[in-house]
Amino acid sequence: MTRGFRKIKGQGSIHAGLYWSEQVIGLSLGLAIPAVAGVYLDKWLDSSPICTVGGALLGFAVLMLRLIQMVSPNRPREQATTVSPDSASPADLPVDAADDSPTASSTGDGATP
Repeated sequence: MTRGFRKIKGQGSIHAGLYWSEQVIGLSLGLAIPAVAGVYLDKWLDSSPICTVGGALLGFAVLMLRLIQMVSPNRPREQATTVSPDSASPADLPVDAADDSPTASSTGDGATP
């Protein structure tokens, strides 16, 4: 049993694997990019590793925020849910303008008079 790894409803295991690999890559880049930018900024300014430490702290803060968003129960869903016509209320279904217009054809073939 794999705890913590949830599959997106209606998708296969390949899709779930790609989703989680995207999450891991995003987290690691969010941690590494500010630290590497701090290293290059320190070299450019010829300063002590203050920018490197600042970049690493910034990256760690970004990592923590993204992790909190990932495990938060109130986060937005990965996919928009679709409403099937069988289970939808009439307010959820789209209204065809031709059906309600007084000039719509009564033959039902979709042609306008």
